[in-house]
Amino acid sequence: MIFAVRRIMSNMTLRNFIISVATLFAVSETGLAQKTDQVILTNGDHITGEIKKLDLDILQFKTSTMSTANIKWQKVSNLYAPDKSFQIELKDKTKLFGNLDSSLSPGVMIVRNQVGIYEIQREKIVTIYQVKQLFWKRFSGSLSAGISYTKASNILQSNGAGDLSYTEDKHYGSLRFDMLQTLQNDTIYVAKKDLSLNLNKMLLANQFVTLFLSGQENTELGIEYRMSAGGGYGVDLLHTNVSRIRFIGAFIQNEEKGLGESSVTKNQEGLVKMDINIFKYTDPEIYVNAFANWYPSITVPGRNRVEAELQIRFELFDDFFLEFKVYNNYDSKPVSTSSSNSDYGLISRLTYTFGL
Repeated sequence: MIFAVRRIMSNMTLRNFIISVATLFAVSETGLAQKTDQVILTNGDHITGEIKKLDLDILQFKTSTMSTANIKWQKVSNLYAPDKSFQIELKDKTKLFGNLDSSLSPGVMIVRNQVGIYEIQREKIVTIYQVKQLFWKRFSGSLSAGISYTKASNILQSNGAGDLSYTEDKHYGSLRFDMLQTLQNDTIYVAKKDLSLNLNKMLLANQFVTLFLSGQENTELGIEYRMSAGGGYGVDLLHTNVSRIRFIGAFIQNEEKGLGESSVTKNQEGLVKMDINIFKYTDPEIYVNAFANWYPSITVPGRNRVEAELQIRFELFDDFFLEFKVYNNYDSKPVSTSSSNSDYGLISRLTYTFGL
């Protein structure tokens, strides 16, 4: 597995990456769902279409006459979708599965399943997701790319990223790739690549276990490659309609090779991770994502690594965003003694999102 991931990363260029991901998702959707759901608004209007999801205080609803509409949750009086199955998550972390039946009480949603009938106040509902019958419909993700060129120095800078996420009842996972490279006179002299696979399983309402595999290359930090595998335990500290905070503690085994070094080292590290997500569905929509990872070394006394990132996305139009990202990586004892112990940068690019 490690050698396979190393081979993928070493051969990956921005052009190949974009072509590969575009080809992966250029699959036509068959068997489109019938748009027979209904949304009743607080002003009495009835809209017929398909309920896509409720998340971040916004109900996404698709009709046959318009693109997906984002409706503020406070403006929804009732939902009606008796022929589809949904997962409804409440503020107390309770999850219900069933159909959405008609209600005579404004602001009250009725969930019907084989166990019984539940009347739920609108304010208590955090998310609603349609339970997809087809495996591939449970995927969502994004694709990003950016490029700049300076003629005077003949420097070409390019960056690309992609992520693919899968979600079901108690399991969710993601595959992510992020790369940055700088070329001058057709020679790559700066490269930063990150590839990761993450799998999670929910245990209790706000607790989960996590497993991950990752590969890295960073010429600024003197890393020819770093392969890591590990697992740990996580807690959702906060989960509301507009914000989420998650904490993870884990153990990692990695293998590193420095640029110009002949030896390969194997290390054990801890991981303390904090994720923060903030969302605002104004016009334009704004997404703010940030994380900080601290890796205290177990096998190398005094070595500490830190990875931090802040990402902001502004909606341009449906499914397309302008993204800005600031990152900072630090290693108190780099594997290559002649390299810098820090790497930071600012990236801008265009992002396309798809899926749920």
